[in-house]
Amino acid sequence: MPIPSATPGRAPRAASRKALLALALGTVLLTLLVAEFGLRVVAWLANRRETAALANLGHADVAPPPPGATVKLGQMLRASADARVIFEFIPNQQVIFQNANVTINADGYRGALVPRPRSPGDFRILGLGDSVMFGWGVGNDETYLARTAATLNAAYPATRWETVNTAVPGYNTAMEAAAFENRWRAWKPDVVIVHFIGNDLTLPNFLLAPRSPWSPGRSLLWEFAENVVRGRPRFADPFLEEAPHAENSAGFVGDPEQVPPEYRALVGWPAVLGGIRTLQNLAQTDGFRLVVFGSYRLPRQLRDLCDELKIPCFDAETRLDEEAARLHLADARHPPLTLSEQDPHPSVLGQQIHAEVLLDGLVHAGLLPGVTSPPAVTTVQPNAPTKN
Repeated sequence: MPIPSATPGRAPRAASRKALLALALGTVLLTLLVAEFGLRVVAWLANRRETAALANLGHADVAPPPPGATVKLGQMLRASADARVIFEFIPNQQVIFQNANVTINADGYRGALVPRPRSPGDFRILGLGDSVMFGWGVGNDETYLARTAATLNAAYPATRWETVNTAVPGYNTAMEAAAFENRWRAWKPDVVIVHFIGNDLTLPNFLLAPRSPWSPGRSLLWEFAENVVRGRPRFADPFLEEAPHAENSAGFVGDPEQVPPEYRALVGWPAVLGGIRTLQNLAQTDGFRLVVFGSYRLPRQLRDLCDELKIPCFDAETRLDEEAARLHLADARHPPLTLSEQDPHPSVLGQQIHAEVLLDGLVHAGLLPGVTSPPAVTTVQPNAPTKN
């Protein structure tokens, strides 16, 4: 019986399928390589524009998010021209952040625009801080600085009381001092409030991480996809990346020995106390009064420095604890004083208490001309987020 021969045409068809598969894989690989090269060229051009702009104390053209967009913090930021500050808000934003309406005005700080030139009879309070002062999770009119201004204007209308909220989530004391010295000093405030929290001892949320787009150890195509998923700027080099976290902690690194050398001057007590000394020197030069304020009891190192330099300092811990006891809470780090059990930022009620304590402290320090007793903080309507 003869042995059957192979089915005619089977081998050619199998070879054809392999050739098509190889062609398809080659096409995909070539497409990825072209995309990778194209992204590297885009990043290289962006890097040149950004580097030149920063060198001239300007910025590359960074567009704000679309009006009404729901955004993450990284989408609201750009690299700062001052290497000590690292990042700042992109001006002209109307967005929803942490379920609240957030306005970043044309000068790059939260809330209504305060004209830089002073008018006779104005009294200007400028705030330096991070997420608590900024008003994480509350509306524009619900931050404690906004409520302080509204309360004073309602109670003492003969004076126009202004607050300038320059706080940026993620800043620490050293960055705040640098930002004021380089930029906000031009607003010529009467009082400057520095809001201290424990994070002021650690790295900020983001670091500037310029890297060569031609490095063989990175894939810009992968980074592009990752940035899209995480809601970060898609083309930014130098770009902002999240700072390293401390071991066994949700916070960022604060040990100078574990911090990249170029950022060691930003962390630890020397950075905090040095920032306060810098601001106090500017206060004596420019004629404003410096105040240190905190949500919870200020550390001994900071209180000792304030005593030494005769800087008024106070915190909201006692008042927050009293309200927690009235509400039958274990402590003040629970709703309704905070946004949630997972998010300890002050709620609208928590911000109101901060405004009450701030007003009380400013009055008792004699820093508000013509105000002899703290007025009751005005109420605000809940500022629900809206989308266009």
